[in-house]
Amino acid sequence: LAREGVGALAAAPLRTRGRAAGSLVLADRTGRRYTDHDLRLLAVFADQIGLTWGGEDLAPKLSTRRPRR
Repeated sequence: LAREGVGALAAAPLRTRGRAAGSLVLADRTGRRYTDHDLRLLAVFADQIGLTWGGEDLAPKLSTRRPRR
């Protein structure tokens, strides 16, 4: 990776229907440090992609969630 000029790397698993389907990867040439917020956001994006790939219907899951207070 260093030979390619990558100074920082972060990855999150892409899962569809409970199985690994790949990875969502961030690479940065400047060597930045990814924050906890960056990593949480990466995980959320990976989860959304996995749900889309799996064609899962979110309506039943969302309708049973309790409202936030």
